[in-house]
Amino acid sequence: VGADSSAGSYIGLPSQIGEGVELVNGIVGYGNRIFYGIKAVRFVTGRNVQLKYGARLINSYLGCNSTVSCCEILNNLIFPFHEQHHNNSFLIASTLLGQSNIAAGATIGSNHNSRAADGEILAGRGFWPGLLSSFKHNSRFASFTLVARGSYPWEMNITLPFSLVSLSPDQRTIQVMPGYWFKYNMYALTRNSAKFQKRDLRITKEQNIEFDYLAPDTAEEMVAARQILLKALQESLPEIAQLAVTPKTGKKNKSEIELQLPDMVKGKNAIILKPVQGFHLYGEMLKIYGARELKNAVEQAMAAGESPAAYITRRFHHPYRSWVNIGGQIIPEDALLKIIKKISDGAIKKWSELHAEYDGAWANYPLQRRDHGIFCLLEMHNKKIGELTDTLVAELLTESIALAQNMLRSAIDSRAKDFTNPFGRITFKSQEEMTAVVGTIKDNSFLNAFKRDTARYCREVRKLVQQIQ
Repeated sequence: VGADSSAGSYIGLPSQIGEGVELVNGIVGYGNRIFYGIKAVRFVTGRNVQLKYGARLINSYLGCNSTVSCCEILNNLIFPFHEQHHNNSFLIASTLLGQSNIAAGATIGSNHNSRAADGEILAGRGFWPGLLSSFKHNSRFASFTLVARGSYPWEMNITLPFSLVSLSPDQRTIQVMPGYWFKYNMYALTRNSAKFQKRDLRITKEQNIEFDYLAPDTAEEMVAARQILLKALQESLPEIAQLAVTPKTGKKNKSEIELQLPDMVKGKNAIILKPVQGFHLYGEMLKIYGARELKNAVEQAMAAGESPAAYITRRFHHPYRSWVNIGGQIIPEDALLKIIKKISDGAIKKWSELHAEYDGAWANYPLQRRDHGIFCLLEMHNKKIGELTDTLVAELLTESIALAQNMLRSAIDSRAKDFTNPFGRITFKSQEEMTAVVGTIKDNSFLNAFKRDTARYCREVRKLVQQIQ
């Protein structure tokens, strides 16, 4: 108990083992709290993990900062920040890339066809299946897929990130709304990123973790999703496709159209809701992702007393386009393949040597991410790095002010529904009583912090633009 692969080199909080716990052939990470009838067999837990209230963890790895209770996890690889409660279960081998939340009654994977290793479910970061939802193997879900309540008896391959997946009205296929999180659930999306950082209580953070939902892995998924949507529009609705790629055109009056896409559901077409809206939402988030990285680079250029465009161009390296999540850390696929080759060649023989490779990749990540973000931003404007000028830098930064303000407005709107919904007041005697119990949106500490952060970002960008000009 309280051990890990390199315990002698690290300091961690002690783990607590409580009443009625059975642990067999497992490794418990530092800072764990395990109590109230837990049964765990052939398992590994990361740091700051909580197991409680009769949960069963068998043949599985559970990543750092995860909490599970009243559930079953069998034959699974689960990355950091996983939440699972209230009598749900994995009935199939699954790999979840972290920042996930399994709702009450959800069942991941159908029963096996045999006792062989006959299937798996793979989900990217931010997998959120709804109440009483059930899924069939083999299925794959893009990052930040929110699945509405229902039974999904088909294999699925959801390639559109930040989407809402639901059953069609006749329940014969699925509906996918791309970019749903950005339009209707921005509060949860942004709050979770902040919450993950706040709840990371590890003393020694040997597992590097990317908390931001806007990162190279999700950015590349959005780039691919835009191509999927545009191709489908060009094939079925070419006149709408032209409007989709025209800035500020066709967003509202064309947002209600639907598409049908093959290859997302076995033997069926998936219905894509509001594809034009999704196309634009992906574009806006790619721009804000890139603008943040551009801002960091401009600040570095100013500190060095150089022209931003010249500074960025001279230091720019063509970015990696394929990224892999290795336990919460985002790494270029090429770098991972080199590490694997070192292992197979015998150049890496110890865990400490492997961890050093991961730390080296993490040290390179900020610059790789910067180049990747700037590349994505320029691509969104059909520009190449050789075309970057100080004037263009100023224009791109200025554009990001409105995008940042839109993000804040979307987060406020998605949270405000909890206070303006008239049904939210029916269990209270008066509005005053409701306010006394739940407060007002003005009392929301996260939104207040988000407002301050957005105001600071806009203020700093305006200052940088003035310095450039």
